[in-house]
Amino acid sequence: MKQTKILIFKLGLLGDVLMTTPFVRNLRHIFPQAEIHYYVGKSYRVALEGNPHLSTLVDFDEQMFYRRDFRQVSRLWRRIKREQFDLVFLLGKHWFFNAFAASLGIPTRVGFAREPISRIFLTRAVPFLELRHEIYYYLDLLQFVGSPDYSDLAMEVEIGQKDEARAESLIEEFKLRGFVATINSGGNNAGENQFVRRLPAGFFQNLVMALARRGPVVLLGNAADRKHYAQFPFPANVVDMSGQLSFRESLALMRRAKRIFTTDCGGMHMAATVTEHITAFFGPAHPLRKLPLRADVEVVWPDRARYNPYYDLYNTGLREPSFQDIIYSLNGQTIDSPRRSAVPANS
Repeated sequence: MKQTKILIFKLGLLGDVLMTTPFVRNLRHIFPQAEIHYYVGKSYRVALEGNPHLSTLVDFDEQMFYRRDFRQVSRLWRRIKREQFDLVFLLGKHWFFNAFAASLGIPTRVGFAREPISRIFLTRAVPFLELRHEIYYYLDLLQFVGSPDYSDLAMEVEIGQKDEARAESLIEEFKLRGFVATINSGGNNAGENQFVRRLPAGFFQNLVMALARRGPVVLLGNAADRKHYAQFPFPANVVDMSGQLSFRESLALMRRAKRIFTTDCGGMHMAATVTEHITAFFGPAHPLRKLPLRADVEVVWPDRARYNPYYDLYNTGLREPSFQDIIYSLNGQTIDSPRRSAVPANS
């Protein structure tokens, strides 16, 4: 009897790929003997490496679609076509990828219908309009092939012993026992480069300074965040490790933090895979779509009255500043953005 061959296709982004891991685990439960192949943008492969529920993990240059490099897209198309998949799950929202799958001739195509045109290319469609958590949306796709478990929501990443040992050595080297971590990132993705989910610099500086008065603070993020952090005159017990650690080393370090203060970004989802002690600052996005589904999560959302559903649906198009008039209480101390700051508001 022919083994069922399943394709999962996802361009990115890091947090979004992490949020698909409960879907992957549920899919394996429904199809215990199937070949499950996950094709993902190469920048986000790291989130799936070592996933025990996948048969094959394949990465591709996601920029080919943004650059409209049809030669590369054609090569990817031919590679997938040769595999002769029986079933595909399209985990992105753009109709183009549904059309891409339809052109491959895969018999069963399950995906999201954000625009009416998507339904033309799908054999099964989940409407993507209602305000609902992304993890639930991914699980909704499985209703056409089985019974997804909506209580099985934990994001899943394998962390090696070397990564755990590296985190411990960093804690000893920089005297970080009892540290908290901060991440000020978000809004620098394809089609979105305004850092609209980054906290205003004046507020962020005041927050870190307040945390540093209580103990060591670790700054986490990527290379762009490291450039952002470099402008702040932080004290010696604030250690900038952004752009210096591997994906899994960062996770191992996050696991050891007393608490993580983070914006709505990939780092927030990374944190949620290893700890429940999270304070999440949301800007233009609605927390109900992406907040960490953990017990001890504090959500700070000053832009509630200015919420625009268009941003959640398309993750682009927002040009107005976020986090206006943000105020936060840290153990009774009020933290806000200074009216006049030596640091630009969103540099």
